[in-house]
Amino acid sequence: MPNTKQPSTLSRLLARSKQRLTGLAWRLNAQGEWHPLQTGSPKAPLAKGEKKRYLVALVSRDSYQESWSSYTIRSARALKKVLELKRQAREFFYIGPWQNGKREVLTIRVSEALKDELPKAQLIFPETLVLANAAEHAFYHVQPKGQDYFLHKKPDGSWQALLSSKLINSAEKAKLALGSAADLTEHSLNEPQLREALAEALVKLPPHFWSQGWQGGGQASQSTFPWQKLAIGVASIGVVYLLISSLYLYGTSVWSQQRLEEISPKVTNVLTQQQKLQQAQQQLDSLHTNLMKADLLNQYWTVIATTEQAKATLDYSNYNGEKLTVGGQSPDALELLRTLHALPAVSSAEFASPLRNGRGGQTFRIDIMLNPTGGSA
Repeated sequence: MPNTKQPSTLSRLLARSKQRLTGLAWRLNAQGEWHPLQTGSPKAPLAKGEKKRYLVALVSRDSYQESWSSYTIRSARALKKVLELKRQAREFFYIGPWQNGKREVLTIRVSEALKDELPKAQLIFPETLVLANAAEHAFYHVQPKGQDYFLHKKPDGSWQALLSSKLINSAEKAKLALGSAADLTEHSLNEPQLREALAEALVKLPPHFWSQGWQGGGQASQSTFPWQKLAIGVASIGVVYLLISSLYLYGTSVWSQQRLEEISPKVTNVLTQQQKLQQAQQQLDSLHTNLMKADLLNQYWTVIATTEQAKATLDYSNYNGEKLTVGGQSPDALELLRTLHALPAVSSAEFASPLRNGRGGQTFRIDIMLNPTGGSA
């Protein structure tokens, strides 16, 4: 007997609310073009110079850089004030929940090309934040009309994303770069599938991200959140969450508790430690950027392989964009220096500090200038 059961009133109301919300969302690409997110929308993409205010803007992945940082500040309100002190132009912060004694913060920096388009939006979300929030633990190859990218959703709910490049041009290489298991389930999303996934994920976005989405166009701002003005456009969101569960009451309780908390007296110390962490992260980013270049990658591994052939034990290596520094122990550090200096991939090599004798041999630290012409052994 065929199933003639009609959708309930609640189901129809939820579907209508979701459709209304996605109808207010737009996707901003790297060329500064606004496209309606809702599939099948009769609205044509707006011209780049057209003046209009948008409620929700999803910024395409190739339009921004993203980075993660951790803070031990329990109060989200206090942490937001700390982040406001260091905000740069076109920077947006998205603060995660308190877990395992810390808060993870996603920082995105939107490209200079979109500086005139950002102020047109009331709420701004990075595409990866919305997509990953509702995605399952898997590996995704997203192929929009712009630049492809890869996204690894981890079991703990966090994620990492990487734009495709000449070097990272396949899922296998991207998995290696992002630390994903080779046998992890893979999903591919083309432009229509991406829009559908973003529309579904947008209505599942937690309430605290909605309040963080309004950030004054990426500029430091002391103005209060425009609840009254925003409530007109996103009233359907409150209806959805009110009908599904008591999430609204829970959010009100959390918000009230956060307002009673004060900024920790250790904020200054936290800022100092965070600055050191950022400096270390910048060094890692520089190393990653340079090692992604085929010539530098080849030169780097030539030096490492030669060091191992000389029976030396490496404890660390660091490349700051100008020189490669390696350190460890060797039976004959002077002979190792001569060997490295003779490599075609090496322009010069010298000890960065005096040698020290130890049980495992001579402890060394060598500064190496790689050959700019790309020579290799």
